[in-house]
Amino acid sequence: MKKRFMSILLVLCMALTMLPMTAHASHPNNPTPKNGWYYLRCMGNYLNLDANGNAELRDKTNTPEGNAKFFLYYLGNGGLGDAYSLETMDGRYLGVDGVSNGARVKALARGSDSHLQSWRLCGENKPSKDICSLRPMANRDMILNASGQQKADGTAIILWSHIDKWVCPSHPVPDGPEHSEFRFIPTDAPAGATAPGTPKTPADGWYSLRFDVHEAYSIIDVIRADLVELNAWNCATPWTRAFYVENKGNNQITLRIADGRYLGVGTDAVSDYGWKVAAVKSPFLWNTYSESLGVANSHRKYSLRPASDTDLVVRAYTVGYNLGDPITVFRGKGAYGRSEVVFWELSGDEIPKTTDWAPAPSEQPTPAAHAGLTAAPSQTSFVMNGQPVSVTAAYSINNTNYLQLRAVAAILSGTAAQFDVGYDGQYAVIEPGKPYSGTVAQTKLQNTTNIRPSGTKFKMNGEVFTFADARLIDGDTNYLQLREFAQKLSGTASQFNVYYDNAAGQAVIQPGAAYTGTAS
Repeated sequence: MKKRFMSILLVLCMALTMLPMTAHASHPNNPTPKNGWYYLRCMGNYLNLDANGNAELRDKTNTPEGNAKFFLYYLGNGGLGDAYSLETMDGRYLGVDGVSNGARVKALARGSDSHLQSWRLCGENKPSKDICSLRPMANRDMILNASGQQKADGTAIILWSHIDKWVCPSHPVPDGPEHSEFRFIPTDAPAGATAPGTPKTPADGWYSLRFDVHEAYSIIDVIRADLVELNAWNCATPWTRAFYVENKGNNQITLRIADGRYLGVGTDAVSDYGWKVAAVKSPFLWNTYSESLGVANSHRKYSLRPASDTDLVVRAYTVGYNLGDPITVFRGKGAYGRSEVVFWELSGDEIPKTTDWAPAPSEQPTPAAHAGLTAAPSQTSFVMNGQPVSVTAAYSINNTNYLQLRAVAAILSGTAAQFDVGYDGQYAVIEPGKPYSGTVAQTKLQNTTNIRPSGTKFKMNGEVFTFADARLIDGDTNYLQLREFAQKLSGTASQFNVYYDNAAGQAVIQPGAAYTGTAS
């Protein structure tokens, strides 16, 4: 009788493994939160990011900055189970550099190995149904947890081995320890978040285009002739998986292939409602719209619509993301990220050699000088964290302070608002969260009327922009209003507040605080 019972149990377990998987986890112990913004809390303390992007427990509830918010997004099922991403407020993703015991969890820019930035969520069978443990898709026998089972401020968030108990091979029973259980607390979108559908364009440059899903075949590739289909990054060739963006104004771009053709819409219909995307000979205009959920469109995710008919939108043909599936335009965005295209910036050997054409150089006309203005060395005193700081390159024009950008980077380096700045030959590139790696231009400050508006284009987290009141003073060095700069960085990993303390007669810099322009 015992043998017969065990045989029946084995048959039932085998039958369960053959059941088809649904779009979301169906096991009763695995309820998962819906897509949206959340605080993450473990043992009463909050998951936040330090100045270097490392995840840690720290309660910032009563601080001007507040606790970090994360956008939970369902990526789909790539055969390994349902995958989710956790996007930070500045467009990075919670992930790891590699899967090993003690690996530090951190905010990472979107990379080619999405398995290290996507998570399996397991409900921990709590009455509230809002507590989950998180396991990397790269290895579900590892678990995200608070190091040392601690909950004090500054406790590192790491990976560690933890193998679930099993009822049958296809159904794990979550049994994560308390220091791996995270409560998903719903919250509002962060201030400054770009609403999906906002007209925006990526910066000029080379990109690979892929759908923001977990499946392997997510790359847009000109596979053969003029056919544009799904492929995997490692299977596509550098000259067919790369597209050069050129902004044409009016929220429109062209996407050019290395052989000189353009990404466009062909004449082959795929149904009564759509057509296949193809490589075409003539320039083809696309309108682009941000599909970012974070601040300032920093993760470079867009939807594309033909300028000739913006009711159509580029999307993957099926939810299966199969090799060779056509890329299409339809009158509907489709589910599960089928119209959300990540513009993944290419560099180095990833950039293909072009055939009989070259990207147009960026043209920046020389601005005319401001007439009747005088810049004088600033006499303003600056304080930061209660201590005076020396600002070596600051001018005052009509009682408004303008600081050399590199001087600001040097002042904030090593603080919660540190950033790096450099020039890539086309843009002045600002990298939030990184220590400053350069030097401050040695300038002998003196009264000068050599003042011009700056035509410099800046680039930060994939967005190209200019400052409304940037000046070139006594040469070709950029000077910015500190308030305008602080406002631009608000919501990023380098945010800071600045205000003038009239009673003390000094300008106060608050690293890590969101910009308000007032004491907080």
